[in-house]
Amino acid sequence: MDSTLKQMLESFRFSIKNYSSSLGPNNEKLNRAGELIEKLWEKATAGTGMAELTMDPLFAETAGLIGQLAGEPPLPPNEIEAMVQSGEMKEEDDIPPASIPAGGYHMAFDSLPSEQKEKQRVYYERIFSIEEEAENAIHFNKLCKDKN
Repeated sequence: MDSTLKQMLESFRFSIKNYSSSLGPNNEKLNRAGELIEKLWEKATAGTGMAELTMDPLFAETAGLIGQLAGEPPLPPNEIEAMVQSGEMKEEDDIPPASIPAGGYHMAFDSLPSEQKEKQRVYYERIFSIEEEAENAIHFNKLCKDKN
């Protein structure tokens, strides 16, 4: 999967995760957006490229739903607390995946001319392996700092 596409889809996933903490697990728009993101992820994993995926009607529907979620009224705090207490909803941290900070490295590497790409490959491959090791964005940054 293209690194920019991966970063975009993981950003969509992260948005859904953030909205779920205020809208609850039963919000229809939230659930539909989550389903669409997973379908887009499957297509991207199967080799669909950025241009084709962003032209897919599912992509437009997903982006539209994510935009609509911003206008959804949040659940009252007592309802959220009751859902957490019952186990129907989890309290989740809001740490983005490692692909978010690593995305800039992917874009930089992808934009290098081929002769520079070969000279820099070993460095970028190390960063990309750290991305794969990291649990989330904070862990990625710590691993990068520790490896210096």
